[in-house]
Amino acid sequence: LYTRINEQWPRYLNAWTARIRLLRDRNRHVEAESIARTAIELNPYSVNIRLALVYILEACDKQDAALKELRQACDDLPNYRLLGPQLARLLRGKGDIDAAWEALSVLPETPAKTFEQVFHLRDSKETRRAISFCTDALARDRSNIGLQLEHAEILSDMDEDEAAISKFDLVLEISPDKRRALRGKAACLRALRRFTEAERILLDSIKRKPNYTIFRLELAVTYAQMERRDEGVAQYEKALQINPRDYDLLVGHANALRWNGQRDDAEQALRGAIELLPHHIGLLATMGDLQDERNNFKEALAWFDRALEKSPKFTWALMSKSATLRSLGRFDQAERVLVPALENPRPALNVVIEWGWLLRDRGQLARARQAFKRALKLTVGHQNRADVLHCLGWVAFSEGDSENAVVKFREALVEYPNSNDAKVGLAWTLVHQRHANGEAEAERLCLEVLDVRPRTHMAHTCLGVLYAHQGNLPQAEHHLRRSIEIDPYGGSYVDLGALFVQMDRFDEAEELLRKALERDWYDSQAHIELGGLHLQRDFDGGGDGSDARLAAQHFRQALVIDPARGAAAIGLSLALIKSPGDLLAAERVLRDALRRKDCDQPQWQLLVALARLLIERGDATQRRDLHLEALSTAQEAIELASEQADPHYVAGIAAYKAGESGPEARARPFYRRRALRHFRRCLRQDPTHTEARRVMALAEQGLAVARGSVAGGVALMVVASALLVALWLGFFLTDKVTTVVISTLTPILVGLVALGFVLPFLVRLKLPGGVEADLSASLNQVTSGPTGEVSIGPGRLVGTSSDGSSARSPLSAGPRGELPRLG
Repeated sequence: LYTRINEQWPRYLNAWTARIRLLRDRNRHVEAESIARTAIELNPYSVNIRLALVYILEACDKQDAALKELRQACDDLPNYRLLGPQLARLLRGKGDIDAAWEALSVLPETPAKTFEQVFHLRDSKETRRAISFCTDALARDRSNIGLQLEHAEILSDMDEDEAAISKFDLVLEISPDKRRALRGKAACLRALRRFTEAERILLDSIKRKPNYTIFRLELAVTYAQMERRDEGVAQYEKALQINPRDYDLLVGHANALRWNGQRDDAEQALRGAIELLPHHIGLLATMGDLQDERNNFKEALAWFDRALEKSPKFTWALMSKSATLRSLGRFDQAERVLVPALENPRPALNVVIEWGWLLRDRGQLARARQAFKRALKLTVGHQNRADVLHCLGWVAFSEGDSENAVVKFREALVEYPNSNDAKVGLAWTLVHQRHANGEAEAERLCLEVLDVRPRTHMAHTCLGVLYAHQGNLPQAEHHLRRSIEIDPYGGSYVDLGALFVQMDRFDEAEELLRKALERDWYDSQAHIELGGLHLQRDFDGGGDGSDARLAAQHFRQALVIDPARGAAAIGLSLALIKSPGDLLAAERVLRDALRRKDCDQPQWQLLVALARLLIERGDATQRRDLHLEALSTAQEAIELASEQADPHYVAGIAAYKAGESGPEARARPFYRRRALRHFRRCLRQDPTHTEARRVMALAEQGLAVARGSVAGGVALMVVASALLVALWLGFFLTDKVTTVVISTLTPILVGLVALGFVLPFLVRLKLPGGVEADLSASLNQVTSGPTGEVSIGPGRLVGTSSDGSSARSPLSAGPRGELPRLG
């Protein structure tokens, strides 16, 4: 139809622009460009057709060509004011702010020019200058509603909501039904959490203008923030009955269903919307987000690619595609997606933030911090600053710097006290620190978040971890289950599984951990937890070693996925010790972990595990050199973590073993005293360490027996020496000692003297069961790996295992918080 009209009436401009727009919407850019150039030849003075060509060139990512065409249009049509603002927009996009301002400055002095200059300053993030410009212009002409609205919206951007409401009220006094002013005021009231006022204003507006769908959309957003989500969905449905093809309503309706947990309904609604508007890139990106949320990553990428095919610089799709690629661990591809947008002199704030998350997930924490600091310079308003500061908090948390993380999260809350993300981040960090006051604050913060956002699954996870630390297992189970109910695709399956392991509910734990692996086979933490579960079963059952072999398989898979997981290395070494009993292979695994610079396990824990393994090998082979090496290794661990009890305990065991297994009997008391020193230091750090107390008591008994042996040996030497002297004096001075007596008794007495000398070094403690039996019992913990802070557990919050019985595996310290994808 448009083609026939163009052929019959080539001067009818609306037909040309409509035809070009239709082709552009259908992604037929080459054809649209050709028709636009034909239309310009026939209608060289049409501003709208020239702008249509510029828009097509922009859509094809031909920025230089678009700028050239626009400059030519400005030269050919110098009196058309519409071209100047468009030229300024293109120049701003290329980062040439001064040239953009110059393009506006040459326009005639009119209210429209002032409006464009204010818009330019606002778009250039020069908010203070924009406010000053608005104030000066309004002093000259207070009736300019457009400027009044710009002024109010700038104040809203800066989170000065009370001042913005005052400006919106001034506009509403002049024009009570001004939709832009009513929307802006409602948004400010929501930001101030004055939801009842926002609801009242919108309901009054709907009564006056029942067919204005924008008011129902705003009311739906208000209900969502009030957690009246069903009512919000109902408002979207009423609005869609009025205008079923409105893009904002279609996207808002789908998202409202998503956030209400109705993901199947959301997908059905989106598919219907895409049938109505098949070329709308926002709907395609929303469908991609929904598939990503359901862990259908392949489908999500396909939807994002469809959107980017139509608009290669569509920021929303670029960010979402990068986030999906992050979930798949395809960081290089995600980088290639973002780099073109980052090369823009004025990149979008959200793109820079996504770049920071990518670097953080990749482990390049220093670069991630730089990216977020760059984003901080692009922020406008307290809320945006709080968002970026909370990102810096997570970077500090990832570095293990919990003190700095707390500082950043608190700074975010100073900027914007209602930031739920910052509250959850701060609570998560405080739970990690495990201070009593911090735990109380963390609980309060999570409850505050859940009071306003009951479906925040990270807050439920944080509370679950906190209550597990405190031993409140029913509450912990409730919150972790609730996390999964809220988000069945990203909930804390591993955390709840770890809690069930701690509660000896192994079948339920295994089911959850297998679900976690079905969700993401590359989840190394799920492999570690499942390996720990099988190893625990092996410890409890003492079966044929099949559980230990399954445990070894999962630990190996965890190390393949992430070779830096020290927890997996410790678990694999324990599994190899249990079945097939390959101590050498277990030692190699630990030494490989110690050689890695990027191992996530504290080095002292790996050294303690290795020292225990060396003691086990020394016992099995009766090699003293292995006991001495174990002592040296434990000493290295003490140098790194002298405040920990476990290194001292293992050093004490190694010292005792080295003394008992040595050929030099005189060295035994020295090693026993050395062992006692280590046991005392262990008990100083952890007075509840029962094994250390028991073994120290036995070692002290051994030293007491040795001291008695010394006294007996000295007495024997004195008596035998006196008799020997008396015998020889009697032989020389009297005739009562015969040659036969002297030749018989002298060797005996000399032997008794020698025996008295070596007797203290030959005596070994032999009590009922013996020292060896008691030490073997205490060394069950050695063969089970370290009993200190073993970072085998869900998530990234490292807990501390208790000094349990020797039959318990130290591998699962319960839930510690599995971080989902951030950003």
